[in-house]
Amino acid sequence: MSAMTVHYLEFGQSLCKLAGPPRDWPDGHYFITNHDRLDLTADHDVIEDVNCDACETELRARGLLKRKVTVAVATKASELDALKNNTGCLGRTQDDEPIFILCARDRTSSKTVRTWVQNARDAGCQNEAKLEEALKWAHEANVWREAHGGGKVPD
Repeated sequence: MSAMTVHYLEFGQSLCKLAGPPRDWPDGHYFITNHDRLDLTADHDVIEDVNCDACETELRARGLLKRKVTVAVATKASELDALKNNTGCLGRTQDDEPIFILCARDRTSSKTVRTWVQNARDAGCQNEAKLEEALKWAHEANVWREAHGGGKVPD
């Protein structure tokens, strides 16, 4: 599978000035818009993060893209290791506390996490690092899912 390049489309033109309409772009090039409308003509269900360097630069210049942060994305193995020391997501929960787990293979997981981030902001969450970590997870989940066959809908 080739790498995906996600562009930001504005008024029918990518910010990086990739030539022609999206249908004429090379394979592996997709777009999002300011209306979060996606190019669903491709065989991908969701593409959520701009990763074209030129588009990112323009969005940052306009103040529309926050700085990227580097965070470690939790995996099954990392959470099990952290649990041994009572750290990580599971280590901080009470033994009888209900939890809900989303896996990257679930096609709805990234959108669900992005909605959670917006709900947390609306509720007054000031922990921007935590919210950025969740958005990073949503992006990494998309990348993993695409690299592993496109995922599936929940059972």
